[in-house]
Amino acid sequence: MKKIILTIICFICFCSAGKTQNAYYDALQLRKSIKPAPGNKMVFYIFDENDALDTVVVKDILNVLKKYYPELADLSSKDFATRLSSDTSKYFNPFFSDLLVQIKGLGSSSKVSVTKAASVISSLGSLNVTNLADGIARFLIKRGKEELNVAFFNRMKEFLDNPKYPECKTLFPVSAEFLGKIATYRYTELVQTLREAFYKDLSNLLVSLNQLIDLPKYAVLLNNLPEVRAAVRCSKIVSELSQAEEGIMPDSLIHELAIMPELQAVSSNLGNALKLLDIFSQAVRAKPDTSLGKDSALQRWIKLSDLNKLVKDPITLKIFIGLIYQKVSASSIQFTFKKSIQQVDRFMKSNATTIHVISGLIENFSLLANDVDRTIKDFKDKEYNGTLSNDDYYTYITKTINITEYGFKVANIIVDSVITDDFIVVARNANELYKNIYTKNYNNAVMNVYSILDQVFVKLSALFPDSLKKIGPLPETIEKILKYGNFMASVVKAESGEDVENALEAAALPAGSFSLKQKSALNISVNGYIGYAWDFNRVFKDIHARGVYAPVGISISTGSRKKGPTFSGFVSLIDVGGIAAYRLQDSNTDNLKQEVRLESIFSPSAQIFVEPIRGFPLAVGCGWRKTPKLFYSNNTDFITAPPKDVFNLSVLIDIPMFTIINKQFNKK
Repeated sequence: MKKIILTIICFICFCSAGKTQNAYYDALQLRKSIKPAPGNKMVFYIFDENDALDTVVVKDILNVLKKYYPELADLSSKDFATRLSSDTSKYFNPFFSDLLVQIKGLGSSSKVSVTKAASVISSLGSLNVTNLADGIARFLIKRGKEELNVAFFNRMKEFLDNPKYPECKTLFPVSAEFLGKIATYRYTELVQTLREAFYKDLSNLLVSLNQLIDLPKYAVLLNNLPEVRAAVRCSKIVSELSQAEEGIMPDSLIHELAIMPELQAVSSNLGNALKLLDIFSQAVRAKPDTSLGKDSALQRWIKLSDLNKLVKDPITLKIFIGLIYQKVSASSIQFTFKKSIQQVDRFMKSNATTIHVISGLIENFSLLANDVDRTIKDFKDKEYNGTLSNDDYYTYITKTINITEYGFKVANIIVDSVITDDFIVVARNANELYKNIYTKNYNNAVMNVYSILDQVFVKLSALFPDSLKKIGPLPETIEKILKYGNFMASVVKAESGEDVENALEAAALPAGSFSLKQKSALNISVNGYIGYAWDFNRVFKDIHARGVYAPVGISISTGSRKKGPTFSGFVSLIDVGGIAAYRLQDSNTDNLKQEVRLESIFSPSAQIFVEPIRGFPLAVGCGWRKTPKLFYSNNTDFITAPPKDVFNLSVLIDIPMFTIINKQFNKK
């Protein structure tokens, strides 16, 4: 039963294809009627071997030509040929005028009706969620910096929920809502749910980007950049390549873009570029091969080798370009640049004697089209064998986008720079955004969003008047969108605890949890420092030793409301820096082997530290400490450096390990 239905469908498609306007096959059919007339001039020859009028031949020729001139379908053969041959007629076709000499000389003949058929457009249509809390826990234990990650999520939460940045909540609505409902210190137990929220936002970035450009605050701004809105809208149509069960085919995608009224309204140049591309595409569409069964629809365009045969025959090529000329003329395709209008049919007419200028544009399209056809076949073969991967989707979508963008290149050949690079940059990033979302390359997708926002609101806004420059998000906001978006993508992509650790380390560690106590009225924490220190026998006099200093102890700190310094009282019990690099100032221990014992790290201290630069973890401190007892030896000697009470001066990096108590300033 299925085979019968498939055969019927293929037969219907075959019959329909025969009635549609397909310049390639129509040109081949018309070529059969071309013969030399007296004087060896090549024309549509309409007489039989007895020099009698062959009405069947006339009817066959007009049946084909009148498909391209439906408004002239009721004219007589002579009148029809005259309209196409007269350079004063709006239907004048410079490629046909000399071929229609014999038909133009006829008297009135019976009218030939032509039917029109509509083209058929087909439509088409994985989260590996793993509990990664154990990986995050290992990271926290190893680093001893749980408060650092909490502080990171706090900053992320505040950023996403800040009404000053509506772009953030628009791009990441699910994550913003989820983080707004939970205390950020609970993120470790809710990491799986958080990961799912990230996934939903990232997989809907294309929709969210469309919503972002529709924000009321950008209405005036984007009125100055209609191409940007059009580029993002186009990417929604491109996304139909994989949304339905069997997928919109590339030729149908081109047609869908060409007839999109919104695109024409936003930018007629963009709309007309895609309309011209659609005419090229329809001109070289392949007829379904019913012998191939279900695979008959896989070849969307004729082979390049077949088109090359047509191009090598000057007469057939002339007919072929003539049919395309009529389609272009009937569609009134034109480009506007610097207040001047370039009609595409005029461009074609001016190249009637250099016809290969026009045919070259179509041959280049055919080259890209054949590449897409091969990709479709490879795609379907892998799908049948169960070996289809995201890379295959990526390749298929990339080549389809390339052939779509070819329309803009053709427009720029006809009228130099009529489609600006600004649009192409945004359009390519918008298309890449869809492609990366579909193939789950979320880090690249976030970068695409960043590139679009940067192009529109940073680079292009420089061209706007001052009143519009401040409408868009600041560069720092766009940078934060990139930062938090990349973090989300890395968490979604994570397949192990180690991957989550790396994502957290990359996003959280650069910010530094030291900033928490710099902004607190009171902070008590287990704290580490690392840096360089000098020990003096007396205050700033008589240096005893110097070297790497890495104490660990309890820190009691108070920050400032504004941008003042942070002061800390610090009491430590151990110093791990002296094991490797602590050197006595006046001794011969540099060349000896150090023996490490428990006493080697015991080094109590009581000191005061100040962090003078808000937002930077540099601490300068001084106070009392007892140096560790160090042991050195060689083959013959054994030296002990006894502990000593010293005055310590140090320049260190502040590394809070975890918070015991933290109290914020009261809000005024």
